[in-house]
Amino acid sequence: SDVEFAGGLLLYAHPPFVSLLYVAISWLSYTQAFLIWNLASAACFVAGLAKLVRYYRIESSIDLERLGLAGLMYLPVSATLLQGQNTSIAFLCLALAFLSFKRSNEFRAGLWLSLVLMKFQILPVIIMTLLFKRRWRALLGFLAGGSCLGVTSLLVVGQAGVLGYMDLLGQMSRWVGVYGVNPIGANCLRGQMYLLFYNISP
Repeated sequence: SDVEFAGGLLLYAHPPFVSLLYVAISWLSYTQAFLIWNLASAACFVAGLAKLVRYYRIESSIDLERLGLAGLMYLPVSATLLQGQNTSIAFLCLALAFLSFKRSNEFRAGLWLSLVLMKFQILPVIIMTLLFKRRWRALLGFLAGGSCLGVTSLLVVGQAGVLGYMDLLGQMSRWVGVYGVNPIGANCLRGQMYLLFYNISP
């Protein structure tokens, strides 16, 4: 990349296990990798949508192709594609977890939810709801999947790397205008919290 980051740092703020998703495209040029990643992301969005449409049996009343195209044009989805984020995988896992709950397969639902740890900020309300409703099998599935991902992270970066990642998360919560991070301008819950509370607390 021609982009120069302060201190020579190329920011990577995802949990360590997520890096394994990028290994398959890491040998490509940036442009090729970006295009392939976006094709895979679009496929994940469409697959999640198709699963939900089929479960609710609304294929006959809604044209799936038009619905998929409209979904990809939805601003948060198109922004995800433009920025090359991995939100599409989290969406697919959430859709599969939801459908597993609907089919009363709670352990599998928990396993799917554990994969959403790649976007762990989505999970606190869901996990608190499961605790409140005492959905123990789902929580067991989540803990089983989360433990596997934790061990994977440990194997990828080692104990020092995991501790360094936890330290990075603590530091990032205070970053405004550092390393190109500007949470006040982010169109997400974190950005909203900064707009409301930054002058008091980061």
